[in-house]
Amino acid sequence: MFKLKYRKTMFAAVCLAVVCFLFIADHYQDAELKAAVLESIDKDRARDFRNIYWGMTRAQVEVSEAWGPDELAPDTYDGKIFGKKCSLYYLYVDGGPIKDQPLRTGMYRFDGLEKSEAFALKVQIASILADKYGVYRISSKEPTWYWNTRDGKTSISLSHNYDKYEALRGNSGKYGVSIHYSSTELPVRDPVHFAKKEKENKAKKQAELAQRREAARQKYEAAASNF
Repeated sequence: MFKLKYRKTMFAAVCLAVVCFLFIADHYQDAELKAAVLESIDKDRARDFRNIYWGMTRAQVEVSEAWGPDELAPDTYDGKIFGKKCSLYYLYVDGGPIKDQPLRTGMYRFDGLEKSEAFALKVQIASILADKYGVYRISSKEPTWYWNTRDGKTSISLSHNYDKYEALRGNSGKYGVSIHYSSTELPVRDPVHFAKKEKENKAKKQAELAQRREAARQKYEAAASNF
């Protein structure tokens, strides 16, 4: 009986030691990876948005933000600007489907506002931005106001609109306010990747068309053989 208890105790101790070792090893690897990513960030380069410069990879952005991204939405963070809490989003060239696609946009988003509240917040933010960047430009198609930073590397747009996501949650009639900071030098799409995708899509459509033609031919021949 004593030997059985001793063996169980020793087994539990060994399992605990293995778990602790794996945890420490994993933590050490994470720390090493984070250190390597931090080392890859150009510390002398001027920042374009928050503690970020355009062209950063997703890994570089993640270590530059103190709290890390949302687990369910990897490019979403908790933000705060002008003393107000908001959501913070990062957007990459081509939406970031390819590893290490460069960062091109940072966006602050205030959600769940009444229409009058959203417009008042937009006017308040516009006043602050105008003090820094001058008089805004107005879009004729959308209720959006625009600025450019003095170095010309970043465009800023401020808009308020109907909050479709709140409507899906059952909170209809809510509005949101968005502030986009975007690189004026990086494209929305990577031309090489875009050309490759266009070629793949064209080949896929041609293959589907050939399959439909072959199916139609076989159906015609089967029908003709019945006569």
